[in-house]
Amino acid sequence: ALANRVDSRANFALYLVNRGKFEEGLKMWSTLTASEKTDNKASGDQLVAALIKVNRIYNAMTVWNDIAPNPSSRVAIDRIVDGSFEDLSNYGPQVAFNWQVKNRQIQIDIDPDRGHTGARSLRMIFQVRSRLDSIIATDLVPISPDMQYDFEFYVRSEKLQSGATPLVQIATVTDGSVLAASPEAPNGDKDWQRVVLSFKTPPKGEAVIVKIIRGECAD
Repeated sequence: ALANRVDSRANFALYLVNRGKFEEGLKMWSTLTASEKTDNKASGDQLVAALIKVNRIYNAMTVWNDIAPNPSSRVAIDRIVDGSFEDLSNYGPQVAFNWQVKNRQIQIDIDPDRGHTGARSLRMIFQVRSRLDSIIATDLVPISPDMQYDFEFYVRSEKLQSGATPLVQIATVTDGSVLAASPEAPNGDKDWQRVVLSFKTPPKGEAVIVKIIRGECAD
């Protein structure tokens, strides 16, 4: 019977969500115990992806926290997961609320020996001569609606030479509207520079996307 098959209940929860029956699907998922949810992580991952696709970020966040691989990967509103890159969090497509690398032309990893306030930082190495894709990496961050935020980060460059260097954008999830954008990273060798982006979230917003993108080449 469905009630006695944990994997069947997990799959049925996904079936309901995929057909727009969100409350019913989430209620079915909630009937699983904590260990049953982690044992059915594949279904949970698909639930998270389906909920994010329709911008039900808070619901996706709840399911994700049920199956997060470690405590540092758990999500909260108004918090970037491993914002300082100190927690040895997992990265990649399987971790919905953390950095997603969109551009395989660039080497992106963690620098374990150089950080601004801690020991580590996100490092991007540009060693390609061909034209780069626009979006380099993104991070989905749950936020409060209709709220004013200041987003702070630090950037440094080393032997950077390009007519279109990286910059950071804050964009809405619903339509990609840009709420704030930083200047492009400086060419050459520049020590850590503080950047603050101020923005206000939409009245019904549940998340923003932090994007590292390539700037526009000058004509």
